[in-house]
Amino acid sequence: MSESKSIAIIGDVHGNVEALSGILRLVAGRFSHLVLVGDYVNRGPNSASVIQILIDRIKAGTPLTCVAGNHDLAFRRCLDEGKLIQFLRIGGAATIKSYVSTPDSDLLQQLQEAVPDEHKEFLRSLYPYFRYRELLVTHSREDPGMTSNSFHVFGHIPQTDLRPKITANWAAIDTGCGTLRQGRLTCMLWPSLKVIQVDSSGVEINAQ
Repeated sequence: MSESKSIAIIGDVHGNVEALSGILRLVAGRFSHLVLVGDYVNRGPNSASVIQILIDRIKAGTPLTCVAGNHDLAFRRCLDEGKLIQFLRIGGAATIKSYVSTPDSDLLQQLQEAVPDEHKEFLRSLYPYFRYRELLVTHSREDPGMTSNSFHVFGHIPQTDLRPKITANWAAIDTGCGTLRQGRLTCMLWPSLKVIQVDSSGVEINAQ
């Protein structure tokens, strides 16, 4: 990694492919590494498409690190361990609908067969955190890897005012994409701390 490395960090997507596509367009060419904080699935309607976009980016050579969110881990446990009820309890129905158009009596087996192998491998390959020098990116504030000199960026808890909360030591960048009625998807650029946001349709809200 070069001395001038810039990192674009994207918050929780929750199945909103339009928001993800929009923010990826806005940050194109503005980073040397891209990091997502997790929760790619559930709540929103297009979880399968969100995962496919990320897989396609990785295949195309984008320097991309995808951190594991709790919803992604629940999806993986559903597929690998059969924990369907637990997945449904946290909004998994929307994810299932993105893979299975007409559910039948054995929904678990149907889902396991419908999810492409490369999507399963994507879920299994997610990272627990991303670290670069003093920057630490995790899914939630309590995730491992924190040190006293880290600037910690995380998602997980939606900011109800739809703006990221940025302090001297940390930034919370889940702004309700796919979970709140007017939810936004946020990208924060490191080290400038510049914030870029789009609405649920992927349209830029305002520039800072």
